[in-house]
Amino acid sequence: MQTILKHIKNREFSNIYLLYGEEDYNIRKCRQMLTDNILNEPAEGNMNYHRFDGNSYNISDLIEQ
Repeated sequence: MQTILKHIKNREFSNIYLLYGEEDYNIRKCRQMLTDNILNEPAEGNMNYHRFDGNSYNISDLIEQ
């Protein structure tokens, strides 16, 4: 989480973030902080925003995006 906070503060973002762990609250919080700071519009309406959760995707979809 410290790395994400540093990226947000410096406005220098990575192309991809992998959020994982046992603390669902922290994962949701990090995801929301990233999307709020990276996107200038709601995530659902952004053409370049793709979210993949758990087992609900297949690897070819991830590679395609």
